[in-house]
Amino acid sequence: MWMVLRSPIRRMSAGLLFTAVVLAVGSTACSSQDTEVPAATPTDTAPSTGPNVKVPQGVTLTDAGATLEVGDKASAPVGKGARASVLSVTVSKVVKGSMKDFTSFVLSAKQRASTPYYVSATVTNEGPGTMRQTDVPLFGFDSTDTAFPPTSLVGTFDRCAGGPLPAGFAPQDRVKPCLVYLVPPKATLQAVQLRTSNQTEPISWPVGSPE
Repeated sequence: MWMVLRSPIRRMSAGLLFTAVVLAVGSTACSSQDTEVPAATPTDTAPSTGPNVKVPQGVTLTDAGATLEVGDKASAPVGKGARASVLSVTVSKVVKGSMKDFTSFVLSAKQRASTPYYVSATVTNEGPGTMRQTDVPLFGFDSTDTAFPPTSLVGTFDRCAGGPLPAGFAPQDRVKPCLVYLVPPKATLQAVQLRTSNQTEPISWPVGSPE
C-alpha cells in the first residue's frame, strides 16, 4: 500500500507562523489546513496560578521562556474555561531519522531531501480540566528560526507512532507519543518547544546532537 506525503505549508505573517502537513493512504483524497503556532500577547501575562487555570496542589508551572535539557519536565497551562488544565510534558528523546524510513510513501524530490526527526515525549494532564482530543502542543524550531507542528500521519508509521491527545484526556491521564518533524533541506532541528496560547514565550528543549 502506497501513501502520499504532502509538503508543509510555511509562511510568516505578522509574527505568526502557519504550517500544516497531511499524509494520506492509497488513493484517499488529501487535504490540508493551516495550523496556527500560538503567539502570546502582553494580555497573556498572569500570576503563577496560570491564566484562567487553577493549578493543582503540588504542581509548579515552568517559567515562560525557560530552556530545559532533554529529559526535563515542563508544566504549562492550556486552554480556557471548563477545559482549562495544566499539561506536564517531558521530552525524553530526539532521534535523527532517515527518509529511507518512508519507503512506503510517495515523495516529491523536495520531500526526499528533507530530514525527519523523531521526538519521544511523555504528556500528563495534571488537571483540573478534561481536555478534548487535540494535538500535542510540541513544535519543532529549526535553524531558519521557523517553528512548525509535528507531521500529521494518517495511517500506521511504526518507526514513530504518535497522534493527537485522546478524546476525554482527563486529569492524571498520561500518554507517551512519538512525534515526527520534517525539517527542510539546508536546515537543522534546533529545539523542541512547548507552545500554548496561554504562554508569553515558548518553553524550549535544545536538541544538541540528536541520537
